[in-house]
Amino acid sequence: MVITEDISLRDANMRVELLNLDIEKLYERREFLFNKTQPKPLPITNERTQGGTREDKFLLYNVKVDEENIDYRIECLIEERNILVDYINKRLKILGKYGKVEQLVIYYKESYTKKDGRALSWQEIADKVFYSKTQCRNIYRVYKQIRNIDT
Repeated sequence: MVITEDISLRDANMRVELLNLDIEKLYERREFLFNKTQPKPLPITNERTQGGTREDKFLLYNVKVDEENIDYRIECLIEERNILVDYINKRLKILGKYGKVEQLVIYYKESYTKKDGRALSWQEIADKVFYSKTQCRNIYRVYKQIRNIDT
């Protein structure tokens, strides 16, 4: 995955968390398929034998894993996660070049959300950092390097 659009830190972190969930789900699926190949405990009561064909459980496990492409999908998701983590680290490094107030303005605009899930307005950010609304917008405009930041 190549990051072509400029995504916010919040969106990138959310995507990393979703990728972690997908990776964990695939690991659990692979472990479930593997556990089906392991021998079961013997029951205490007498067991009757049933006629029929024998099957190689480990071979069935390998076929099932190959059919679902579990290992390939895990590798792809891990690679995508690593790309996003590198992107986040680079953005945070860039953010570290700014002063504390500039970092707060950028943090409140990109990452901070209220309890109801909406982002802070410029006036709320200005109240939190004790700057004017216009100055906060100018700081964020310089950081984003675009003229109109409200669209």
